[in-house]
Amino acid sequence: MLYVLLYLFFTILGLTLIKLGGNEFSFTINLNKLELELSWTSIFGLLSYIISFFIYIIIIPRYNLSYIIPLTIGITQILIILIAYFVFHEDINVYRILGILTIIVGVILMNLHH
Repeated sequence: MLYVLLYLFFTILGLTLIKLGGNEFSFTINLNKLELELSWTSIFGLLSYIISFFIYIIIIPRYNLSYIIPLTIGITQILIILIAYFVFHEDINVYRILGILTIIVGVILMNLHH
């Protein structure tokens, strides 16, 4: 379960840092050169997201896909909505709250044993 927590941490960190540094991103293609400009915040976000991908590769063989995919995606979505609200001051409306509750109920129902 430690790998799952590390995956969630690096995924959330990566997405948050990429969002924070996203305004300083530029990508240009000319005939003779390719230019990519990223802020340090975006670079650390990208590295965190890459780390999360490699951790996910470790997680996949260890768990049933029908368990681990809904669990990690559901928790990631809930945490991202909360970070969007508290860090980026995005609105949370009734539909997002219902979505969060639906995700929680769905993950619980999927993990009930007969």
